[in-house]
Amino acid sequence: MNKDSFISEVFKEDFPFKDSCIDKEFNSCEFINLNFSDFNFSGASFVDCRFERCSFSNVNFDNCTFNQNFFDHCNFLGIIFSKINEFLLQLSFENSKLEFCIFENIDMKGSVFTEDRVFNCSFINSNLKDSNFSKSDFNKTNFIKCNLENSDFRLAKSFYIDISNCKLKKAKFTQPEVLSLLDSFGIEVE
Repeated sequence: MNKDSFISEVFKEDFPFKDSCIDKEFNSCEFINLNFSDFNFSGASFVDCRFERCSFSNVNFDNCTFNQNFFDHCNFLGIIFSKINEFLLQLSFENSKLEFCIFENIDMKGSVFTEDRVFNCSFINSNLKDSNFSKSDFNKTNFIKCNLENSDFRLAKSFYIDISNCKLKKAKFTQPEVLSLLDSFGIEVE
């Protein structure tokens, strides 16, 4: 095995790289209880990997590839997801916390954000068609100029979606949260 490729490895509480794993490849690996603060993942590739209880603070994901990756109970702070390589991009977040993250001009079709806390984040000019946002809290998070067609926002709350410039055909919402779609027009419902 090439020293830059890892297959079916489990990294638990200790990661063999100090602050960078530039251009490394991880296939079917598990990452458990790891802190990746200020880490550099530039050019790294993650395929069919699982991250559990990991922290990502101010991490550099420039040109990083993610395909069929799952993040469970993870924390993300200040991540610019817009710099990720979009080819075959597929991400699933469950019971995770994302704060001050940017998803701009990115194709994340079919992504999953379930039972997450997504606070102070921006989704701008992005393709999120067929995505699942159910049961998540989107406090102070904006969706502007996004394709949200056929997406699931059932039981999600606190989202701000500018319906004048987002595509929402066949998107699913629940009451009373669906009324927040009127916020972009300044309409007050009593």
